[in-house]
Amino acid sequence: LLGLFLVLGLLYLVLHWMISPLKLIQAGISRIGSGELDYRIRITRQDEMGSLATEINKMADDIDNMLAAKQQLLLAISHELRSPITRSKVALSLMEDSPMKDELKGDIDEMEKLVTDLLDAERLNHRHQQLHYSQVTINQLIEHAIEQTFAEDASVEVLASNAPLQYG
Repeated sequence: LLGLFLVLGLLYLVLHWMISPLKLIQAGISRIGSGELDYRIRITRQDEMGSLATEINKMADDIDNMLAAKQQLLLAISHELRSPITRSKVALSLMEDSPMKDELKGDIDEMEKLVTDLLDAERLNHRHQQLHYSQVTINQLIEHAIEQTFAEDASVEVLASNAPLQYG
């Protein structure tokens, strides 16, 4: 009877050792499935359980890469669409007023709204980053805004006081 309990205890320990990685794998899958794509399951074994964890980590890498590629594609498409829309708006502004011009303006505005909505939807799919505050002068802030808005060859001189301003 004592030998039977000893064998059962030993079997319990062996089964517990064999199955214990499943809890880690399950927790990792839950974290990855909830959107934490940078989480990786810690691999401690070289058996089938370790192989399963390795494959899950590879799958998470592939998903992360596909989502990054999708984002890059959407950004490239939206950029490529904004250029002809802007050129069309400029050409439209040079046309004489007519019902056709109003129809074209409506169509162009609708296309621009679709591109903007596409970009906004993509931005909402990503986690927000923490703001980093730093002290800058109002001149630096305006120069940064001008650099982001105008072409590189635009020359704009800003004359103002150098009072520091915080922004994030």
